Amino acid sequence: MDAVGFRVRNKEKILQIDGQYKNHALLQKVTLQPTNQVFGDNSLRYIDIPIPQSSTIPLLALRCDFYCFYTMADASTYRIFTKRTPSTEAPPTVDVYIFGSPPATSASGGIGFRVRNQVTGAVVFDSNYKYLRVLGHYTNTSATPSSPITFSGRKVALVQGVRSYGAFKDRSGFVVIDSTYSGVMSTPSESAAVYQYVIVRSFNLPWDGGSYPRYDYSSRSNSFMVIDVTNF
Repeated sequence: MDAVGFRVRNKEKILQIDGQYKNHALLQKVTLQPTNQVFGDNSLRYIDIPIPQSSTIPLLALRCDFYCFYTMADASTYRIFTKRTPSTEAPPTVDVYIFGSPPATSASGGIGFRVRNQVTGAVVFDSNYKYLRVLGHYTNTSATPSSPITFSGRKVALVQGVRSYGAFKDRSGFVVIDSTYSGVMSTPSESAAVYQYVIVRSFNLPWDGGSYPRYDYSSRSNSFMVIDVTNF
């Protein structure tokens, strides 16, 4: 016989919430405008943001009307990049959502609905929190942009999974061309998401007649997740 306890199931009768529920919750939401210039290309900018404390690895989601992606600057910092063309325009802003383990909750908190583990008494669900809501997960191995993925009536943000990358460096006449490629995300409208592979940094240097490293490589496999941030 099943243990006594609270359960929520969806219309397909799949269990959604019970005394064992675990999910990431929204820890921080900020709007940033990357302004730090990357060497050699004024159209690529970045900004660093501290990673909030969480007992699990935090998950970062972005909304940006033009190209954006992120890396780890170090163990405690995300580095968020934006790309704007032409470079004379102001860098785009980025809405940043960081999800992680919910903070400890007690019954003395605000008004709401709570579910506790029937053995430990720990709060496993609290209606005051904004939990992660996944709409879909997508993969791509092509340089061709993904078709806009639209969720009508929802405000979406993108979580970067595997990020495609590449680099090219070679001489053309008396000029050395140096280019960097990356997978980038964008939300061209409130409900649409796009992932694609573009040149994010490119500049030319005069050839001094000496030797230099030549390379041309790429890894175009990428993945990303679309989440629902409506009313977050």
